Amino acid sequence: MKLLGCVMIALASLLGGVLYTRGIKQRQEELASACAMLELMRGELETRLTPLPELAAELAGRVGGAGEAFLLCLAMKLKELGKRNFAELWAESVDGVFCASDAETRNRLIQLGPVLGRYDIGSQLSTLDSCADALRRRYLQLSGDMPQLLRLGMGLCMSAGALIVILLI
Repeated sequence: MKLLGCVMIALASLLGGVLYTRGIKQRQEELASACAMLELMRGELETRLTPLPELAAELAGRVGGAGEAFLLCLAMKLKELGKRNFAELWAESVDGVFCASDAETRNRLIQLGPVLGRYDIGSQLSTLDSCADALRRRYLQLSGDMPQLLRLGMGLCMSAGALIVILLI
């Protein structure tokens, strides 16, 4: 019976490590998708001055992953635009879609909401550039740290499982 318990603890710790590494990879994918989305948004705003409701619906098919899900969510929420302000709808969409991202990334994206949709295209573009640069730096940092984070996560989970098994024996 003890042996079965030890095997279950070892498997649980392995599963914990796998879930941790999956979360790190998902965070990296969300960052990459957000960067691509912001670059496309900037291009559309700069060249065509596309209104945001049309922009969200149009770009959703051209961005993959979390960026696509975000733009689809935003496009659905923009139907409430007369009743609620754009910044609220933007923030809800960010919180609903970019859930694996860290708080800094979500806050950067949420800060775009009050600036986008204003008449001053220059401030919109500079804010988009600033956010995209910050997210790109975060992505590069996470990509560089990825091998160490994955080893650390798996190592800690397996060590914790081994420690519990040793204590039980």
